[in-house]
Amino acid sequence: MKIAPLLLEFPILVTLGKWTVVLGLAMAADVRLRRHPPQIRQWLWRGVLLGSLLLAVTHVLPVPVLRLAILESAPSGHVLRREAASPPDPDSSLSAASERPKTTAPSSPPPSSPATSTDIQAATETTASARLNWPLWLTLVWAVGFLICAGRLALGHLRLARWIRIGQPATHPLSLLTHELSRSHAGQSPPEVIVSSGTGSPFACGLIHRRVVLPDELIQRLDSHDLRVLLGHELAHLRRQDPLWCAAWSWVAALAWFHPLAWWAARSHVLACELEADRACAESTNSWPAYRSALSRIALDVLRTQRPEFSAALHASSHLGHRLDSLDRGRPTPWTASQLTVAGAALTAIVMVAAGCHFTPKSTTPTPREFRTVAVRVLDEHGLPVAGAKVRPFGLRVRGDEASAYGWDPAQYGPRDPVITKDDGVARVQYPVVAMPEERFATIQLLLTVDHPDFSRSVNQGYAVDGTADPIRLRRGGQLRVAGYHGSPDQTVRAILPLLSAECVSCNDWTTNTDGSRSIAGLVPGPHLLRLSGKLASGEIVHSDPMEIHLVAGEELRLNLELKPGARLEGRLDARVPRPVRNGRVLVASRPPQIPALVVPEDLGVLGEKYGEIARWQAWRPIAEDGTFLFESLPFGEADIIALGDGFVSAPGGVPQNRDFRGGLIATKPIGVPQSFAVNEPVTRMEVVTEPSARFELSLRTRSGEPVENAVIQIFPNVLRFPNGIFGEMSHPSEAAFGPAEPLSNPDFAQRTDRDGRVVFQNLPSCARGLDVIHPNMVIPLSPEYRDRWVRFTLTPGNTTRMDLTLIPKGVDFAGAK
Repeated sequence: MKIAPLLLEFPILVTLGKWTVVLGLAMAADVRLRRHPPQIRQWLWRGVLLGSLLLAVTHVLPVPVLRLAILESAPSGHVLRREAASPPDPDSSLSAASERPKTTAPSSPPPSSPATSTDIQAATETTASARLNWPLWLTLVWAVGFLICAGRLALGHLRLARWIRIGQPATHPLSLLTHELSRSHAGQSPPEVIVSSGTGSPFACGLIHRRVVLPDELIQRLDSHDLRVLLGHELAHLRRQDPLWCAAWSWVAALAWFHPLAWWAARSHVLACELEADRACAESTNSWPAYRSALSRIALDVLRTQRPEFSAALHASSHLGHRLDSLDRGRPTPWTASQLTVAGAALTAIVMVAAGCHFTPKSTTPTPREFRTVAVRVLDEHGLPVAGAKVRPFGLRVRGDEASAYGWDPAQYGPRDPVITKDDGVARVQYPVVAMPEERFATIQLLLTVDHPDFSRSVNQGYAVDGTADPIRLRRGGQLRVAGYHGSPDQTVRAILPLLSAECVSCNDWTTNTDGSRSIAGLVPGPHLLRLSGKLASGEIVHSDPMEIHLVAGEELRLNLELKPGARLEGRLDARVPRPVRNGRVLVASRPPQIPALVVPEDLGVLGEKYGEIARWQAWRPIAEDGTFLFESLPFGEADIIALGDGFVSAPGGVPQNRDFRGGLIATKPIGVPQSFAVNEPVTRMEVVTEPSARFELSLRTRSGEPVENAVIQIFPNVLRFPNGIFGEMSHPSEAAFGPAEPLSNPDFAQRTDRDGRVVFQNLPSCARGLDVIHPNMVIPLSPEYRDRWVRFTLTPGNTTRMDLTLIPKGVDFAGAK
């Protein structure tokens, strides 16, 4: 595994690396300071200990001071289209980041039985179990080592308590000597002196109740001078709180038992404490050689006891060789105030920089892409080259995910400027060789629109870039000019909205004429469905009857349609929804009679191939607290309806199915089906059948257990027969063509995870069947079955589905790799 993804996935490794740097720098400084006062080294190691605690705190609560980039962030802007992307208006730019899946067919995810939450977790675990779960094993090994070290420390504390318990208070002469030495050291309060037969070496102890424990055999052999030296040394330890600091370093070494520098640091701190106690005691005796001789005699007496606890106590002969060498060198050269200031500042800087240094993705310019050109050949219906045609890319397809299309992101792939065909009918269009380097997806097809004033617009959903694509053939188009009237043919309605079923036709393609009619050219010859809506001066919305028209290449069809008042729809929710209704909305989309309420996407696709993209009158309204809603004017015919709000959604209006290759019907994945109703009365009344909404809870973590914060979770509840293709969304109400319309906020189908890596979706329809996770550094592991990162799940009305997902760093596996 690469180092950069490993550090991003396991932040504890980053913290250990920082700590190692601090310990290494402190070791180097400790060696350089050996001829200086040992108190400097003592301060050094105590500062490192405090810095270690700071590192532990910043691991949980990061306080960034310096950020180090170690991994390039993935290019943003790629949004997976679950089926063929719709071509944009050629006069507008398209940002792939704003695209959402359209649902003309539930072609992706690949066909299979619906997955449950258990299936998702099992799939994730299968991916992780393909490798040894070494983080878990390392954690277990660390826990065993820590328990052993902690047990030894706990046993030492129990022995210490036993030695104190069986000991006796010091005799009166020894107590007087202790009081005398304590008063001579800046008025230090005398500690309790215990004479014990359990220990063979003297030591100072006590975090709250300070004590000096002396072996009874040892004090019987020492003369008054050596006893004074011994007590002075132990009192020096207590004066500088050495037992507290040494105990803290012992527990740090136990926690980091696997780290050799931790043990080295603990021993170096003990040595610094011993050297500083020696220095203080030697200066109090005013004779360094005499103190050295006394230390040697005391150490030999201690060694004669041969007690097993010798190495566990803080006693006078610890690091004896280093201590005697230091005493041989005499009094160390004291530091000046400026040296102490510089050293303190350097130590603080080391600890603060290491603690505040966080590894983050690079925000630098993305790696340059390799681009090539493909020759796009454009011919007319007779096979002759067409010069002057505008060829524009609006998306692409990649190897390994051919069923999906990706929007054209100008920031990644370059501008969507048209490329003009030459006299030979060829335009050379530039494309990226690798569309998504973070997934190693290579471009295999381009999605193109081709425009020419003499021909109908052509949309190609998969032009191969390897030179094997067939030429794009343009057809000479027909023209349509439509006007509307109300009452009599001479009463023209000037504010009109043509709803024409045709491929790639938008409102901007229509020309408004001086007589109030609207014209459009370059339409594909053949059948189309047309309905005209308009707005009278009174503000009333009127509609024509839907009709099927037939356009002929090179000819203009002129129509003047009668506009009639629409139907008033008075609706309400059924009794399943508790009143008052909160945050309710209802969406309606009318259909021409030639488009029945089909539930088979392939059959809808056949009608789309015949008539082009179906245009519908669409509108929305809020639902009142009593569950009622009102549409003042809808076209007569049939309409589809969707309702949603707090705690409820409209029930499915049918069971979707797919056709297999033999034409038979098979079960498909969950997809929304709106309820259909007839609009055949001037005042139409209907009741929406509802069901409880679903709740979805998701938790994201890394393999080391760290929560993944600020990841974008997108859920796609696709729905049939609705223009946007997403349950509850409507981007352009038809009424907006006649003036400002109240905007409709989109449902909460995209959220960010919180600091605990959690996100909760409320009020979801059960047709939601999957999600995407977008994060700059982390991705979902590839599905073993589908080799994609689409998370599949199943929701049930009125229930909560919970899911835990484990993310991995980007760059660990690649969906486009063979």
